[in-house]
Amino acid sequence: MESFSTRILILAVLLTIFLPEFNGRFKSNAAASAKARPNVLFVLTDDQDLHMDSLSAMPKLQKLLGQGGTTYERHFCTVSLCCPSRVNLLTGRAAHNTNVTDLSPPFGGYPKFVAENLQNNWLPVWLQEAGYDTYYVGKLMNSHSIYTYQDPYVSGLNGSKYVLKAFAFQNIRA
Repeated sequence: MESFSTRILILAVLLTIFLPEFNGRFKSNAAASAKARPNVLFVLTDDQDLHMDSLSAMPKLQKLLGQGGTTYERHFCTVSLCCPSRVNLLTGRAAHNTNVTDLSPPFGGYPKFVAENLQNNWLPVWLQEAGYDTYYVGKLMNSHSIYTYQDPYVSGLNGSKYVLKAFAFQNIRA
């Protein structure tokens, strides 16, 4: 049976292969293939580690996603911090190319994502250009809060339900 890490690596490889198509290069085919396109559910969780067995603390995630989804045993990230890794995954660019290099401002978080103008060139925008509807639920990234969510609004989403509570991710024990 494939482990969670192996499944994550396979997802990353598939995204790498298909991101150019979502980046608007095949817009003429988007309308023609709208009926043949599959639905896509992209689930992103933070701070998962195979060697520390972090998933053992999340039995529901294991049951619902890990056992029936894809994991990657030999996946490595360039920066093992949630914001730079999340931006890397959603833009296809490494942290040294996005300048999002930390968890919170001034070098990370949603304000840095916006300051680098990444909100207009990332996966949800590319998916919409390819004819998909996009919806985001949960935490987007650090410092995307009740104070910053509309400065500016996130591009590329048909709708959202963000966790925006001020200090929502401080002192949480999962």
